[in-house]
Amino acid sequence: MGGVSSMSKISHLESFAELPPSAQLVYRALETDSPLSLQSICEQTGLVESTARYALGHLSAAEVLVSRPDPVDARQRLYEIDS
Repeated sequence: MGGVSSMSKISHLESFAELPPSAQLVYRALETDSPLSLQSICEQTGLVESTARYALGHLSAAEVLVSRPDPVDARQRLYEIDS
């Protein structure tokens, strides 16, 4: 990956450390393996679904998250870091 780190895209936060620990965990999972479904995020991080949704909400508010329908199952969404 060249150029600016995707972590620098967390625009309105003073630092990555301001994110809740669950959002940091989900962010790292998405940096490593992306895109992921909510179920895959839960499996990789060990978070329960409600906590993973909470984390995704924080990443979305920080404007670093992109989601789109899963082409295999349109009922699901896939999440990735906006690079």
